[in-house]
Amino acid sequence: MTAKGTGEYDFVSRFFSPGEAVWEDPVTGSAHSMLIPYWSKKLGKTRMLARQVPSRGGDTTVC
Repeated sequence: MTAKGTGEYDFVSRFFSPGEAVWEDPVTGSAHSMLIPYWSKKLGKTRMLARQVPSRGGDTTVC
């Protein structure tokens, strides 16, 4: 799941993997490899700050 961010974040996301050892990944690089081009085009930006938002979430900086 992904959505436009608010405040300092350009976009936010969550990555679920039911049935796997880790049900929800706190920061998923492979998911961001697809989200970055999507949001870059949508927002018209090449530098972005993203937040993956589960309780143990983390940030991804795109330069």
